[in-house]
Amino acid sequence: MNRIVFIVINLLLYVGLQSSTAITAAEFNRPSIIISSKGDINKQFNKENAVYVIRKRIDLNASTLIIPSGSILLFKGGRFYNADG
Repeated sequence: MNRIVFIVINLLLYVGLQSSTAITAAEFNRPSIIISSKGDINKQFNKENAVYVIRKRIDLNASTLIIPSGSILLFKGGRFYNADG
């Protein structure tokens, strides 16, 4: 439950910032990781306090995505689909 709340809060933070200005991963002062649409998606989410940049459509293959603590999802034209639940 805490992870879901954290994701929602970070998503709201991003949407709020996005509405006023274009934002880059560097502005969060954290390492930036671009997520690939190939391979095991959960293995790519392996660092805490990082900015994960989503640029493509990513099929979650009906799995649950686990976001490391303190991390932010930054959507730059991409999206997740086919998630569990």
